[in-house]
Amino acid sequence: MGSTSRSWRRLPSGLSYRDPHTGSLKDLPVEAEMVVGHVGEEGCALVLARVERVAPARLVAVLGRFANAVAAGTMPVSSVAGRVPSLLVLTPTARLQDAVLAAADQLDDAPVTRHLAPAIVEAAMARVAVSVSEPHPAALVSEAVWRSPGDPRSRHLVETLTTRPERDR
Repeated sequence: MGSTSRSWRRLPSGLSYRDPHTGSLKDLPVEAEMVVGHVGEEGCALVLARVERVAPARLVAVLGRFANAVAAGTMPVSSVAGRVPSLLVLTPTARLQDAVLAAADQLDDAPVTRHLAPAIVEAAMARVAVSVSEPHPAALVSEAVWRSPGDPRSRHLVETLTTRPERDR
């Protein structure tokens, strides 16, 4: 496939970002940051892997915080060439993958995104990709198993990380 892992960094306490509307510090509960290179392009992603015990309302809050961090425009990670990172959510089951995708559909009415324009939320959700990590974790890299909110297509990891959403071009 011609892709290479450029870096992987564990984030033991998530990331903090400044809320674009209140100015307060908020936490984005992600566990790692990764950079992948493919055919002269690089893509950066934040990884969220422990969602099996997260309540649906909390999933909505986490996705909303990601949208707010995107809106803030100052992601506290080693972003690549000024690009906003993707958010990769790993789930142990297809049922949980569907729950994460359903949580994204609830952001329009969620308190966590009430100050954001719908276009900002939509652009942030275009950067979210969800996949089932069990029973074949190698498929996360080698197969088209990543799905995004509002997009029925399954994509490869490289495509997920290096393709800018249409609205960003």
